[in-house]
Amino acid sequence: MRIALADALRPDGVGRSYMAQGARLVELVEKVFREGTQPPFDSEVPVRGAVAMIFASELLRLAFGEIGALLWGADADRTDEVHMIVLEALRRGRDTK
Repeated sequence: MRIALADALRPDGVGRSYMAQGARLVELVEKVFREGTQPPFDSEVPVRGAVAMIFASELLRLAFGEIGALLWGADADRTDEVHMIVLEALRRGRDTK
């Protein structure tokens, strides 16, 4: 993961094309949250941005290896739960405005 991420950060790196393909994955996950959840996310909720942040966070956690475990601490084993909390907070935050 460290090598792939480092290569993706180089302007001429092969990893850039792989990371660009990740945009399609982010798009699909956004679609699931917008259309496949009950209640669905409001169109004004920045679901794609949240999904991209979660994706980036996971890449960094994996790339950091043992340092990632130090940074994420006990939450490293509960990332799915943490991600859902973030997305639900976005939904609730918009509902209270």
